[in-house]
Amino acid sequence: MQTLLRLALITSILCVASCDNSPTDSATTEDHSSHSAHNSDKSYSYQKPGANIRLSHNYAGASKVGETQNIELTFTEQYQSGQMNLRLIPDSSLIIQPAKQDYIFSMQDQQSHSIALSVRADMAGKYLLKIFASVMNETGQVSNRVMAVAFYVGDSSGVNTKPQAPSSTDKVIVLPSLESGN
Repeated sequence: MQTLLRLALITSILCVASCDNSPTDSATTEDHSSHSAHNSDKSYSYQKPGANIRLSHNYAGASKVGETQNIELTFTEQYQSGQMNLRLIPDSSLIIQPAKQDYIFSMQDQQSHSIALSVRADMAGKYLLKIFASVMNETGQVSNRVMAVAFYVGDSSGVNTKPQAPSSTDKVIVLPSLESGN
């Protein structure tokens, strides 16, 4: 039930962030997530609507079970003034130190803000560190952005394998449907 509530909260925040009509100060950067290259200084032609914040990190992409990784998250913003609030929400089996999850940064003259973390997982798997960012500019206008960093823990042979096709012994349930259209 708690997982369902968490999923509903994340979906709601994503919907609110995507509906944000506030203008951004620059449209030449792109939101970095788990699918982006690490520490790249490329210029991008598109940024999704929302807070004008860019995430980069120095995580190499894979860890061993129980291994502590020291990483640095860097948030680059394009605002002259205001306040940036960050909330880090790790998956339940992902251990981060310091355990502090809320950060507040004063935005002055388009600067970068860094957070140093130690990250560890005691079981193999893929874990997400979700990051909810909220920016309030000097006029009091609020913009949001949701980002994440994926942590792959354990034997790499099991992490990147393709899902297996169902075998002939797998049971398939076929439900009748009725198509209607206007």
